[in-house]
Amino acid sequence: MNIMTEPNLYDMVVDELLERQRLVRDELHKRFRKAKPFRMEPLSNEEALYEYDTRGFEIFSDIVSKEGIDAAIAYRDRMENLKQRRIK
Repeated sequence: MNIMTEPNLYDMVVDELLERQRLVRDELHKRFRKAKPFRMEPLSNEEALYEYDTRGFEIFSDIVSKEGIDAAIAYRDRMENLKQRRIK
């Protein structure tokens, strides 16, 4: 009995699940092709400053990893300007 000629049950199950996932993804894409994405309301300045004060470094790191250092510096500058205007 040669082990190499017998189908691997694990591989068969994984292949079947991946095929089902592909079919579901294709069907969802077909049904919602023209749908607009969910609308998200922007944060108010006060909410943005609160998030910046509580999670500033985490947000900065996320922006650096997703959009680059220039976008992160622009975000930091915008938040610092808002903070200065709030203090005055």
